[in-house]
Amino acid sequence: MVQKDQSSRNASSRPSATQLPDEVSASEVSPRQEIAEVPPGPGGLPARYLIKEKDGVRVLTCTEAPTVKVKVDPTLTVPAAAARQYPEGTIFLDGVAEAEPFVDAKRCILNLDHHLGCVRRFTLSTCEQALIMVRKGLDLQAREWSVYANQPDLDTILALWVLFNHLRLNGANQEVRDLIIPLIKVEGYIDVHGLEMKELSGLSDNVWQQNFALLQQLDSVGSYPTPGQNSSEIEALDYCVRVLHAVDRLVFSPEDFEETQVVEELARSELPNNRFVVACRAAGGIYEVEKALQKLYGQKLGIIVFEREPHQYTLRLSDPFLPENLSEIYRRLNLVDPAAGNSRSGNRWGGSDEIGGSPRESGSKLTVEEIVTTCRESLTTPTQIQKLKILAQAASLAVAVFLIARLTELVPMLWSNYPVVRRGLDLAVAPVGSFVAVFTMLSAVLYYLCVHQGPGIFGWRRPAGWRWLQLAPIGIATGLAGGSWTPTTLLETHSSPLQYLVVGLISSCGFVIATELLFRGVIYGRLAESQLQVRKASAWSISLPALMAGGLYMLASLALAGQTTSLIEGLTPQWQWVATGTTAWCYGSIAAAIRENSESIIPPVALHLVCLFFFLVLG
Repeated sequence: MVQKDQSSRNASSRPSATQLPDEVSASEVSPRQEIAEVPPGPGGLPARYLIKEKDGVRVLTCTEAPTVKVKVDPTLTVPAAAARQYPEGTIFLDGVAEAEPFVDAKRCILNLDHHLGCVRRFTLSTCEQALIMVRKGLDLQAREWSVYANQPDLDTILALWVLFNHLRLNGANQEVRDLIIPLIKVEGYIDVHGLEMKELSGLSDNVWQQNFALLQQLDSVGSYPTPGQNSSEIEALDYCVRVLHAVDRLVFSPEDFEETQVVEELARSELPNNRFVVACRAAGGIYEVEKALQKLYGQKLGIIVFEREPHQYTLRLSDPFLPENLSEIYRRLNLVDPAAGNSRSGNRWGGSDEIGGSPRESGSKLTVEEIVTTCRESLTTPTQIQKLKILAQAASLAVAVFLIARLTELVPMLWSNYPVVRRGLDLAVAPVGSFVAVFTMLSAVLYYLCVHQGPGIFGWRRPAGWRWLQLAPIGIATGLAGGSWTPTTLLETHSSPLQYLVVGLISSCGFVIATELLFRGVIYGRLAESQLQVRKASAWSISLPALMAGGLYMLASLALAGQTTSLIEGLTPQWQWVATGTTAWCYGSIAAAIRENSESIIPPVALHLVCLFFFLVLG
């Protein structure tokens, strides 16, 4: 019966063993081409096997097995001890691992081999081992799998075909199994025993001869250097693609792919609860794409990022049982996407809890990899230890800027023996001191670097509404009481020449702006990001990140005690410290709350400048 079915399929659906056309080069199928432009493979079949490159690493993929990535390196061998310590989700094929065949089910590491550590004539070939693992239920959808191969002989390539086509091998189409299993059995017996033991395969002479002829044709597809010759990774991957497409022509007909939605995967990441977020594009709509991806990922599909056209994306929550819906993802995307406006803007990520999209007016300025990473981070709740680490990092930034600025105060002393240099330094920083000059520069550079990680996180956008004005009077009061930073040297320059006054004013304004960029921009942004800041119903409710940012600002103010201006005078030193700490903490928290309500760094900067000019007028 098998022979009859196979013969009829050969005659009607695929070329005979002597009619295999030349294969398409893998380099002709770009992983970034539009779906409508991806050329079909020979025989009218889709070109499912693609070579992709990421971070300088070339891997072989299949559109129907996106969780399986294959690296073919003709020089690759892995010692036995190292093979068992490879990352989870690793499969070694046919001689890569210098070890006996093994299956580590706990860590999901497999060595499909029949070379070392086994009796070869008693051991199945690599392609037969792969077939058994797939038919026995090896779940290639549940996680990412990395497959390693070296010399791509037919045993190895058939094993790759089995892994790439695990869904079709376990599907309802028995005819596919009737065609591929005899081919694998013949290759396995030849690879292990040679031609003289063919009767042990249990196949009839006709079936054996037919599949042996097909193997000879597969072996002649393209050309690949023998192990004794120089061979490159590119040649190996290209050869694998040629032979895999040729195997498809022997097994499938165009009708097998009539209901298959061609989906090009662009990026993918693993979510909590063992789910995937998948970015892709296709010729159909989001619901057709969702149906196709569910076949590839099963219940592991969590979120879909569908590229409708360049910079335009649709988000779809495919798994309704995820702990979070899309609302938290929208919030975070709006913080990191440079194209998104504030909460009152119409050009933002948004939609329902189950489906939404990118900013409609401008599209997104994020790469697809950045969108996928943001989706993962949005659904990953930081642990208390991670929150403490971020708090320590924020404190370290403030300490580092202060220490470096303080150390630069020693520079004029070190150059005291060089009058020309010393005079130049004095002219540059005399109005407000070297500390202010260096602090301003470092804070501005640090803020510039952070903004590129997420403009909304660090307040680089226009204010949203005017609710923050409710807190402005308290901010001004606490700032004038000693919370704001105004260098005392500025007031001393009124009797100085106009040039010094202008330089001092500009430097002091720069110092005030830099203070806000550091504490309400960088430090508050990092703390709010780690705490997953909640929306506030009232402007008067101050969040935990704002209070923590205010605490760090208070510590910095105590370190500057005596160098900033305050309306509170005449207190004893002990009470002066208490007054400075209290007003600084209140001012720092209020300024962070204003930053929080306005979603912008501009209002706290304006608040601090108001305090500065108030002292200037009083002086």
